[in-house]
Amino acid sequence: MNFEENRLIRSLKKGNEQAFSIIFHRYFPTLYQYSVQFLKSEAEAEDVVQESFIRLWQHREKIESEHTVKSLLFVITRNLLLTRFKQNISNPGFVDYLNYCNHLGREDHSPLEYTQFVEKVEDIIDQLPAHQARVVRMSKIKEMSNKEIAEELGINEQSVKNSLSLGLRYIRSRLMIPIIIFVSSMLIFS
Repeated sequence: MNFEENRLIRSLKKGNEQAFSIIFHRYFPTLYQYSVQFLKSEAEAEDVVQESFIRLWQHREKIESEHTVKSLLFVITRNLLLTRFKQNISNPGFVDYLNYCNHLGREDHSPLEYTQFVEKVEDIIDQLPAHQARVVRMSKIKEMSNKEIAEELGINEQSVKNSLSLGLRYIRSRLMIPIIIFVSSMLIFS
C-alpha cells in the first residue's frame, strides 16, 4: 500500500468528503466493469457499485489501515452481487432460465446467458396472438393471478387459463427446438 492511499484511508476514516470523492473517482470504473461482467446490466451494475460506496462511507470508521480501500470495495461489491444473485433465484423468469439450462445437457458448453434467454422468450411471446401474448405477460412478467387478469381484461378465468396454457405450450415448444436439434445430432453422430 502506498503512502497516498494510506493518507486517503486516514482522511476517509475521519469523514473527509474530498478523500471519499478521490476514492470514488479512482475505483468506480473498475468496480463498475467488474459488476457488469456478472450482472449483464449496466443499470444494475451502477446500482451495486453506488451501494458499495454508500456502505464504505457508512462504515468508514471501521476500516483497518492495513487493508487497501480497493480490496475492501471489491469485497463489499462481491457481497452485494451475491445478494443480487440470491434475489434472482426467486424471480420466475430466472427459474425458467435455469430449467432451460438444465434441459440443455452437459455436452453443451455454450448455454444462453440469462439476458439472451429473456430476449429469446420475449421474441417468442411476440410471435403469439396479441391476446395470448398479453395474458402471458400479465401472468408471468407482472405476476398477476388468473382472477386479476380476467377482471382487467373483462373475460372469464377459464379463458385466461386457456390462453395461458396455449401460450406457455408454444413458448416451451420454441425453447425446446435447440434441445431437440442437439439431442438429434447426438443420436446421429454417436
